[in-house]
Amino acid sequence: MHKNDEAITLLKNFIKSKKSHTSFRFIIDNDIYTKTDISKIYSNECHTGYLILIENKTEEIKREEQRENFIEMLTHDLKTPVRAEKRALELLYDGSFGELNSNQKDIIKEILNSSRYMMRMTDNILARYKLESENYALHLTTNSLKQTLQNCIDEVLYLFEEGQQTLKVNIDLDNDVFEYDEKEISLVLTNLIVNASEYSPKNALINVNIKKEGQNIVISIKDNGPGISKKEQVNIFKEHSSKETRFKKVGSGFGLFIVKNIIEAHNGSVWIESEENKGCEIILSLPCTKNASVPVKNN
Repeated sequence: MHKNDEAITLLKNFIKSKKSHTSFRFIIDNDIYTKTDISKIYSNECHTGYLILIENKTEEIKREEQRENFIEMLTHDLKTPVRAEKRALELLYDGSFGELNSNQKDIIKEILNSSRYMMRMTDNILARYKLESENYALHLTTNSLKQTLQNCIDEVLYLFEEGQQTLKVNIDLDNDVFEYDEKEISLVLTNLIVNASEYSPKNALINVNIKKEGQNIVISIKDNGPGISKKEQVNIFKEHSSKETRFKKVGSGFGLFIVKNIIEAHNGSVWIESEENKGCEIILSLPCTKNASVPVKNN
């Protein structure tokens, strides 16, 4: 949403440009939200004027803000007790309040894993609504990609232990420190690592490879699951569009949709390489430099 001075600058730039149409939103007196569409009018291939349409979007924007606030409060209220439950269960499982027998530990572990799942689900739901918002913005900070990845792995390592799977990480970078939204990229990596584990058989090997190609960091996560047909790959990143069995679990319907939108917000790209019965590889490419396609919030 642009303020008055920014809107005037956008208008001047449009007049000077070769574009025939533009659209932008701006705020009048910090109170009225508008959407402006401007088209150049031509007669006999000569530019003769402008058609300007201004819509008052105040009520719509305020309803959207109310919905965003509600979703954020709801997910926060859901996460707070789950986070407390998770911490208490971890202390119990670790024997901080006394030794447990094997049956007790098994029960605690099941409940703990359920809490972890709920936390991931809540994060995905909140991310889904944020991406839909016109106010969506990245918080770019300087981070170590190795550390971000390790934090994600630590959070879901129990899945690999349960499946007796091996996670192999290969990082070929001289410098893994660059600017990105750590919370959003963590959500991307966690979603992909969880998918790779859940849809690979027991004793499978899951590979995570990170390397630099030109000015981009390329991350690939390859599983040994059932793979995805060429036909289905076209729709795999669309919300709720997949009919594949591997994406029918609750929350998976928009897991890859979230991945795609977050990566593209960083001006990156994501694609899939897979054949049926030959596993699936999701590949991400992120620019090493500060380069976002959505607004960036100051920290």
